Amino acid sequence: MKRKLISALLACALLAGTAAPAFAAEDTADTAAKTPAGIGAEAPALKVRQMGLLAVQKAVTENNSTVRMLRKNASAIESATSGSSSSAGSLNPGQAYSQLADTLQGIINDNDGKLSDDMKKTYEAQIEALRANADNLNFSVSSQMQSAMAMLSQLDDQAYQLRRQADSIANQMAKTAQDLLYTMETMDYQMENLKNGIATLDRNLAVLRVQRSRGMIGQLQLDTVENQRVQLVNSQQTLANMREQIGLTLSQLCGLDADTLVEPSTLVMPYEGELDRINAKTGLENAKKNSFDIWSKRVSLRTAQNVYDKDVSGTAEAVKAAEDQLAVTQESVESAYATVIQDMKIRKIGRASCRERV
Repeated sequence: MKRKLISALLACALLAGTAAPAFAAEDTADTAAKTPAGIGAEAPALKVRQMGLLAVQKAVTENNSTVRMLRKNASAIESATSGSSSSAGSLNPGQAYSQLADTLQGIINDNDGKLSDDMKKTYEAQIEALRANADNLNFSVSSQMQSAMAMLSQLDDQAYQLRRQADSIANQMAKTAQDLLYTMETMDYQMENLKNGIATLDRNLAVLRVQRSRGMIGQLQLDTVENQRVQLVNSQQTLANMREQIGLTLSQLCGLDADTLVEPSTLVMPYEGELDRINAKTGLENAKKNSFDIWSKRVSLRTAQNVYDKDVSGTAEAVKAAEDQLAVTQESVESAYATVIQDMKIRKIGRASCRERV
């Protein structure tokens, strides 16, 4: 249990520096309360917000600071490239020369037979020079515009990549947040078990103290049971503190205020029959389609293929390396998908077992 909890917290910390099905009855009412920071310890006042699986998924997707930053950067790039593209399409640097040449040509046409040969030749020479200047200027700017448009295309790709990355991180964080909700609920069952164990020891200690006063048992036996009670109380307090820390971590993931503690609402797991009805093949195809890691590896492969040249050393090796990386990533996604389905079944059994012990 502790190893799984530590792994979940580490995953949270890593994701904050940068999709499984959700079934929940959602309750997002905010209430003011004092949190149980430990047995007998005075805790600072925190706002408590109850959230279910769908609520934390929505909050992470819309409010997480990392996700919002990535999407904001993508929007800024898209806005800049959109304005540059629209202004670039209206540029015609040689237009003034062309208009002046058209004006001179109009003078020649309107005064046909009235202009002297020398004047006509002068106008024609000027027209030819103006049109040549217009063509040269347009060609020069056109070359520059082609480079600029290529750069804009790269920026568009970068914006798209940022959005894909934001979606991927949001999905990972949402999955982590949902797992933490289940962890908190499991800890509630464990704390209830500890509470019941302490109550049982208290009853036994009352009897043992009477027996000790009458010399029926030795001091060592009484001390052993009292030490067991101390250990259970310490475990209960440690568990309560860890649970509160998870609630604060969830608040950070969901983009809530720092003084807000997330508490799980009623979490509903799917029935075994519902899990069996999940189309594994379709689900896996969707997972691969929406995977940012697979998409980025395909982009890398496409880039390597575009620069491949059999006569250039290293390009063939780059393509092969990109293909291998894509294959490894696809296998990783397949394995992760199978693990998610299996974890859901195991978690359902584990939660049922906890309820039975309580």
